[in-house]
Amino acid sequence: MRLCLLGHRKQILEADLTDEFRMIVEHVLLNHPNRIFRRFAASNEAALADDLFGHDSLVSACVAYRRCDWLTLSDILLAPTLTRQPTTRIQICGRLAVELAGRSITELIPRRQGRLLFSYLVINRHRQSGRDELCEALWADGAPPDADGALSTLLSRLRRAVGEAALVGRGDIRLALPVGSWVDFEAAEEAIHRAESAVAQAKWTRAWGPSLVALLVARRGLLAGENAHWIEPHRRRLEDIHCSALECYTTAALGLGGGELHVGERTARELIARAPYRESGYRLLMELLAARGNIAEALRVHETLRVLLREELGATPGPPIQAVHLRLLKEASAG
Repeated sequence: MRLCLLGHRKQILEADLTDEFRMIVEHVLLNHPNRIFRRFAASNEAALADDLFGHDSLVSACVAYRRCDWLTLSDILLAPTLTRQPTTRIQICGRLAVELAGRSITELIPRRQGRLLFSYLVINRHRQSGRDELCEALWADGAPPDADGALSTLLSRLRRAVGEAALVGRGDIRLALPVGSWVDFEAAEEAIHRAESAVAQAKWTRAWGPSLVALLVARRGLLAGENAHWIEPHRRRLEDIHCSALECYTTAALGLGGGELHVGERTARELIARAPYRESGYRLLMELLAARGNIAEALRVHETLRVLLREELGATPGPPIQAVHLRLLKEASAG
């Protein structure tokens, strides 16, 4: 028997610790925790560990490996990510939090417009942004009389917070972060890509962790209370990630079975509530209910979708969900 300790590294927001730890605990595969945590540890890199717990978290997971042959080459290659700790970490989804070179500078970022400017530079950090572009991003609905001067003041205060080396340029501005820096929005993008790839390959344990990473980031939202026009496309993308993460996690829960089924049922219902015309949510809920022995409930889910599509769109459910419906009818008749 092998014993491995997975210590979660310091995270950015302590305020999210209780809620997110509860979410993690109830999402653990009760029947096979060793398999889940082994995949949790080995395959999720910075995005996973850096989004789940708050500062100074003492949470750790003890993972028992009962069989040596469970370790695969990909697990060995990804193992170093357990010890790599990015010293620059930025969270722009939900409450802003910033660590540069291991030092928290969140309180040094100027309030309101300074944080809006910083978030814009983070999202666009791989290119330069002109001063006119930055003024438009800050004051699309009405710039102050001396917008360029106001921008210079904000940039000066921001430069004092992040350092001269991090804020490059005077006319064209770019946020230059160290290689390997962790940004939560980017982590969500990476995580959902990996989750979708794992689901496509029916690798349920590999899909579980990344889908949860994407879900925990996306559920925070982006720059609540701000109405700048440039935010909306990123909010829509975050909402897409949220729905895709719910679908990936629910699909993984169905594939894993056992203690994950009841949690998968909840995420399937959440997916339907967020995207009522997304048929895959209904199909997954039907399959989860049937897997838990509730075939009649599963058939009612199909009826709910059928009525919704008929009354709202004049359409009928597509072939995938019809196939599940037909299979469940046969099972109900046989039973």
